[in-house]
Amino acid sequence: MSGVSELQLNNYMSLAITTAIVYDYILTFTDEVSHIFIALDKPWTRVSTLYILVRYCGLGGGVYLIPGGSYILVIFGQWATLIFIGAADLTMILRVWAIYSQSKIVLSILLPLYILDIVPLVFESIIASAKFTGTTSHVLDFSFCVTDFLASNAVAQVLCIVQIPLAATMCILVTARFIRQSLSMYAAQNEWHVGHYMSLFAREGMLYFLAIFLFAFCNILFYVAKISFSSWQGSLLTILAWVPMIALSPRCILSVRALYERNTRGRCGSSWRDVDTGFGFTTLHERSVGEMVFAPRDVGRSQEDGLEQHEGIQMEMLGGALDAGSGV
Repeated sequence: MSGVSELQLNNYMSLAITTAIVYDYILTFTDEVSHIFIALDKPWTRVSTLYILVRYCGLGGGVYLIPGGSYILVIFGQWATLIFIGAADLTMILRVWAIYSQSKIVLSILLPLYILDIVPLVFESIIASAKFTGTTSHVLDFSFCVTDFLASNAVAQVLCIVQIPLAATMCILVTARFIRQSLSMYAAQNEWHVGHYMSLFAREGMLYFLAIFLFAFCNILFYVAKISFSSWQGSLLTILAWVPMIALSPRCILSVRALYERNTRGRCGSSWRDVDTGFGFTTLHERSVGEMVFAPRDVGRSQEDGLEQHEGIQMEMLGGALDAGSGV
């Protein structure tokens, strides 16, 4: 592909990612205002800060795609991407931990994998920022900057490999729990509620676990396996891997907070209790100070889908790990 075609494809890819992110932002803007910034009865918490990080730092991931971007913008994009990945992974780790009843075993597995994933990225960002290089290329009447972050292909390969264990582990744990709940629901009602589970699959953030695995897998294909893709194929994979990561992480937090608002509206003095993780599990959390990371709901028949909740599929929602002494 010629230089002009490469530049044009790069512009199209940047435009596609930006359009998708902005469109998702427009769709969720009212929810963000009502459930994050002006939500009643919920003070600003660490999870609110976590939401800001996964919502806005992800936008920096597309900065490096902008031809001719300044040094400051490119460095900002590098570090914003790192912060986004760290915050998004932490959000999903909290979710898995909640699903598994604050299991210390699960946490002891995920946290080392999280450290293994993030620490190399931090060092790489420090080194890349210090050794940032850029060259000006001229194609016909166009001038644009070509940047180079990674010192070698070996560094890229290591960074890609260390991302796989955490992504794969979270994906396996959540999928196993989702399948178990599906089988429990089928055994109790003797019929499948496909629409309900597909709604949960998309609405409550489960797709993120697949998205982050897809992102890590695509990096393996590019930098480790070194599979040759055409320019448009590589661009399509980048869009399919990156956009869901940016969109689904904040939606995960918004959806559970919206669930709380919907089920507590009109109730005076309601306490933090009966927490739904979004996977069909009814989880309990009662504390005098009302500590909560995500959001509660009533036990019983869901107002949306009418599905019955089942006894014995209960677990305590995580609280106090990041939001000790805080609300949602």
